[in-house]
Amino acid sequence: MKKILLLFAALTLVFCSSCTKKIEYKSTDFFAMNTYATITANCSDETVSRAKSLVFDIENQLSATIAESDINNLEDPKSETYGDTIFLLSLAKEISLATDGAFDFTLGALVRLWNVTGDAPTVPEDDDITEALSHCGFEKTDVSNGIFSCTDKDLSVDLGGIAKGYAGQKVAEFLKENGVCDGSVYLGGNVTVIGSSPSNRQKGKDGWNVAVNNPLDIQDILGVVTVCDKTVSVSGAYERFFELDGEIYHHILDSKTGYPARSDLASVAVIAQNGALADGLSTAFFVMGLEKSIEFYKSSSFDFEAIFCTNDGKVFVTENLRDSFSPNFDAKTSDNLSILFPDYR
Repeated sequence: MKKILLLFAALTLVFCSSCTKKIEYKSTDFFAMNTYATITANCSDETVSRAKSLVFDIENQLSATIAESDINNLEDPKSETYGDTIFLLSLAKEISLATDGAFDFTLGALVRLWNVTGDAPTVPEDDDITEALSHCGFEKTDVSNGIFSCTDKDLSVDLGGIAKGYAGQKVAEFLKENGVCDGSVYLGGNVTVIGSSPSNRQKGKDGWNVAVNNPLDIQDILGVVTVCDKTVSVSGAYERFFELDGEIYHHILDSKTGYPARSDLASVAVIAQNGALADGLSTAFFVMGLEKSIEFYKSSSFDFEAIFCTNDGKVFVTENLRDSFSPNFDAKTSDNLSILFPDYR
């Protein structure tokens, strides 16, 4: 499971400046989209319950492991939510193009072959990896005029690298539409927040404090980033993996090699208003490594910020997070934690 923690104070009755009455914070914990989830908001039990149901609706729509999902019936669109699915596929294609396949939404055959989260995962044979890769590749797809098409009938779409961020954003939008002022949605390493946390409200401060775990010691944190109406998405090798003969094989696959990605990054946190974008870019940057990721940040038209932790314990924070990221200088890394703001000019 991806490791992001929300820093919660005791949930108490608080006033929201745009609300008309006191509302008790409600919270629900559940398992969905192959991860643990929590929704917390200053609203009624009914609204929280409906928000939870929305997560399951999105899972049924986007899951590659549910036979009736839109993703598994792209040539026979019968779902009322198919338009939303096409929108997400279009964004997935855009991110895949922009990152030159570091994020690739067509790795279904490869994901199934590795089966990292299965009961007895093992390292596939090279020939099997080559065969799976031959049925991957975002460039084989087209998403235009509300239609998805593909030149390879054996290609499998897998939106696992973007769906949780998308779901968090959709739930946050639902909460806002139902009058919720403050809330958070946690979906396995993706945290989407609206308004402010109870503790920050009481202190007259804005936003939620999100702690980003130290990938070199997951009992520790790299620091805390304060965000409002955004998603924080983290990708790292420590999240889902198996070990064989002393070697770690994690779930973030490189579309160029067919193997788990190897770069100089131990984890990446991406912060953006677009939850799906944050999710997809965190995966891409982990594959790309630090230097290419920083170049992408400098040249991309996408709106996002990021926190990079390298394998040797250095932490790089994009410039616009300078005032909102509070580093943990006591973090246990292989080197003393150093917070660096690269020159992005």
